[in-house]
Amino acid sequence: MGRYFSYRMRTKLNQIQRPFLLNITGAYRTTPTAALQAITGIMLLEYKFEAEAKYTMLTRLRKAITDEGESLAPEDFEEKATGCTFHPADFLEESRIDTEEDLQAVGDLNIYTDGSKTDKGVSSAFCTINEGQELQHHWQGRLKPQIFRVSGRIDSHMGGRELCTTPARNKQNMER
Repeated sequence: MGRYFSYRMRTKLNQIQRPFLLNITGAYRTTPTAALQAITGIMLLEYKFEAEAKYTMLTRLRKAITDEGESLAPEDFEEKATGCTFHPADFLEESRIDTEEDLQAVGDLNIYTDGSKTDKGVSSAFCTINEGQELQHHWQGRLKPQIFRVSGRIDSHMGGRELCTTPARNKQNMER
């Protein structure tokens, strides 16, 4: 790896990476770049670029490559998923958004749910509509802000190492 880069290119890449390594380690400016890279465990940029080039050639360009005597075929690797090829605002049509209350029944009983998080807390709601589009039952609630403060304190004491959740165990934790 790194055999395709000239001395000049290697020097330029090290010059780009060096200030960041100095900031990360807090070492003196006289510390060699190679030592800074070893201390931080950060890969040399020339190796990283070469690995990215091989990965792109293999997955995006779908070309077979040979890496250290091992032949790699693009068929052996999963294709990288591509995102949206157009901007959503270019295809926004008024006819796509329907504000009328004509809800088509799918079955005997249809359940609709919604949840949102705001500055005031987390709230959720649901309603059930029968086949005749009549409202059968509805409910909405909001978690008390104290629950999030307790959860945040527990999370901060744990040092952010583990995910901490505090579920609402009974109706007393919910506000109507």
